[in-house]
Amino acid sequence: MSMNDIRMALRQGGEAFLDLLFPEDGLCVHCHGESATEQGLCPACAQHLFPSAPPKCERCGRPLKNEGPLCGACQKSLPPFAGAAAPFLYRGLAGEMVREMKYHEKKRYANFLGDAMARCLQALEGPRPDVLVPVPLHRSRMRERGYNQAQWLAARVSLHCGAPVLPNALTRVRETDKQTRLETRAREKNVHDAFAVRKSRAVRGKCVWLIDDVLTTGATARNCARALLAGGAAQVWVLTATTVAWRPETGRLEDWEEA
Repeated sequence: MSMNDIRMALRQGGEAFLDLLFPEDGLCVHCHGESATEQGLCPACAQHLFPSAPPKCERCGRPLKNEGPLCGACQKSLPPFAGAAAPFLYRGLAGEMVREMKYHEKKRYANFLGDAMARCLQALEGPRPDVLVPVPLHRSRMRERGYNQAQWLAARVSLHCGAPVLPNALTRVRETDKQTRLETRAREKNVHDAFAVRKSRAVRGKCVWLIDDVLTTGATARNCARALLAGGAAQVWVLTATTVAWRPETGRLEDWEEA
């Protein structure tokens, strides 16, 4: 880990800790016009959230419509990760928060979403994480953007569950096109073999929870999980802020906006 990596991790962890101790102003994190509930939103804004509710696919965690135990996508191709979860669907306010956080550096949304992810993790019956690994950006994208929203989310989840964040355990070994421009098959091809474990000792024998902002086709999560398992991880689970649903009437994943 370079000194720049250490400084970034300390800065992000320190900011998240201060945010947890001293919330901004007690107002709604979205509209700032009304007093927030204990979870950060006013009642009016909270109506625009769509929780990821049961029944869900036992493998990818996507909501189902009276179908199971696996969604059609997992029946076609079982992911290498052991399970996945997300507190919200990628639509409405949660989808807007993800986009604002990801493209416009709105860290307050990372705090809100990370808190929700932590509550989601605490409610699961699955194994507790030994380590949290955010999905990495390629170094060129990181230089361009200056931040990785998955690291923000991981730092916030870590405050609640106590598992350490390993921001450099996984690396993106080649630059890829933005997934937003691609259809399902092209997304898988785009990120195939794009990830590798940098130091296998960090994940060997560990239950790793991969952290990201949204699970759409699952191409990124699958390829990250393959790399982590190849690097010696005992299990890989996926925790995202949002997910899309499986639609049995169309036999495909729910349409998503740019994610």
